[in-house]
Amino acid sequence: MKKIFAFSLALASLGIGRAADIVINIEGVDIIQDFYSSKISLDGTQIVGVSEDGSTVYYNSVTEEAYIYPDCTYGRGYVVADNGWVVGCRLLDSNDQTNEGVVMCEGEIMTPPVLKPYVTSNIHSITPDASRICGVVANNGRGMSNLPYYCDIDEDGNFGELKFLPCPEKDFFGNTPQYVSATWISEDGHTIAGQVIENRGFFVYPIVFTENEQGIWSYSLPSESLFNMDHLEVPKPLGDFDEEYPDLKSTEITDYMDPSKLADWNAAMLQWEINNFADAYDPYNNLEKFMTEEQIEEYIEAVNAYNEAVEIYNQDNFEYWEKVFAIVDCSAFFVRNGMALSPDGRWLASSAEWEDTSSTLYDEPMMYYVPYQFNLTTGEIKKVDSNTSNVNTVQVFNNGDVISVSPAALAMPPRSWIYLNDRGESLNIADYVKEVSPFYGAWYEENLTGPIPVAEDENGNLVYEHATVTGHVAMSEDQSVLVGGVQGYSIGLEMYLSYIFNDMNMAGVEKIADETNFDGTYHVYNLQGVKVLTTKDTSLLKSLPHGIYVINGKKIIK
Repeated sequence: MKKIFAFSLALASLGIGRAADIVINIEGVDIIQDFYSSKISLDGTQIVGVSEDGSTVYYNSVTEEAYIYPDCTYGRGYVVADNGWVVGCRLLDSNDQTNEGVVMCEGEIMTPPVLKPYVTSNIHSITPDASRICGVVANNGRGMSNLPYYCDIDEDGNFGELKFLPCPEKDFFGNTPQYVSATWISEDGHTIAGQVIENRGFFVYPIVFTENEQGIWSYSLPSESLFNMDHLEVPKPLGDFDEEYPDLKSTEITDYMDPSKLADWNAAMLQWEINNFADAYDPYNNLEKFMTEEQIEEYIEAVNAYNEAVEIYNQDNFEYWEKVFAIVDCSAFFVRNGMALSPDGRWLASSAEWEDTSSTLYDEPMMYYVPYQFNLTTGEIKKVDSNTSNVNTVQVFNNGDVISVSPAALAMPPRSWIYLNDRGESLNIADYVKEVSPFYGAWYEENLTGPIPVAEDENGNLVYEHATVTGHVAMSEDQSVLVGGVQGYSIGLEMYLSYIFNDMNMAGVEKIADETNFDGTYHVYNLQGVKVLTTKDTSLLKSLPHGIYVINGKKIIK
């Protein structure tokens, strides 16, 4: 990691506007300080992440423009459109955690008028052509706390009517869901993915909304077969206590007193409080002063009936949750927001939480995340072998490949894995990059590889191994551009930083060099057919401005 250290002092602070002065190139790789990237546009030219203070950051690698949006958080899905719009929300009140959905563009922050009537709202995803968004808004009526929506945008950037997506009235346990989200949208806008959060908020599973040719939306629950796999009896939902026992009499003692005694009773209660609730002043010990014998008997009867009902209700509630948790133990329990939809809407990936009975923490089984891949066309479900025990899904491609990231921990830096669908195996991103592009693989080894903490032993001591700090990785749809956000402490720096592999297809250049008829000369043209370079020096290829080139007849994205 020595070269990252050497260049760290040369990095400038991220600012608004042109980014030429805040990006430094280390051996063919762009590095940005104070920027933890996690999102990338489908074409790989626009990158979104977060700065050290929590602000949303946008960077365009072609125009080299960068913008910071304070107090804004970007969405969960495809958050950046081709026109540079970034979608998310802005915090309105930190006390009650209310926020409003926003569009961020060229340093400006705008709330679509259609979202302003709602107490809280969020925009989670946008199509590449900026023609449709999706997200959630607070339910201003009764029932679910938040509702999923989509909204169309015309060519002039005007927002149309907010339209709500159809939702299940009951969750898997038979209760009204706490809320349903809409967090990812396909490239054509006809498929939206989100999650159902069950009534109490502890059980989560994916939902997919689909629009047909007539513009009618329907939903499916792709993980339904992974619920209650032991086929246990699903218990009947319990209502609130008052719903279960509507005929109980009041236990308010003043309801059994004559109105003429209420003033004396209230005075006695005040005297009891003034004397620190001493037994000698307790009016409940002298009820005969305020009530007739029949009134006392009726009151005591009502209290006994209430207490008996409470005892029965608590027992029923205990048995209900005992059955619920038994079902949870044999169900895929999905991670909140740990999901992704492919751009073509054919693949869904989501991580589920399982108990690892072979590992314990404080005598309790350890929980770990396992990605699932859903083929939304065939209905096939695949449990992804990630070669690691704890990774959260962040991206799925049109070919079914899945990127997942280990959760961030104070001592252990996040690392990323990719599941290769055609091979049916997972690789650490560093190993994958070495296969695809030896150039970037060597860069990883030289700059981000060393002894890093990867686990804790049974005594809580850190376990180190020689590994690459890949950080949180995201890739363009064609997998030619890779960005990684790294928490600086993991490599000895007091900052975030991001690195950009602008052309994984430089492997294409390497393949050109392997061709039998290659004479050592690279002929480079832009898409207008203008020759921009002829060279035998590959370092000159790496210094070309970002863009799309034709090199010796092959299209290369840089």
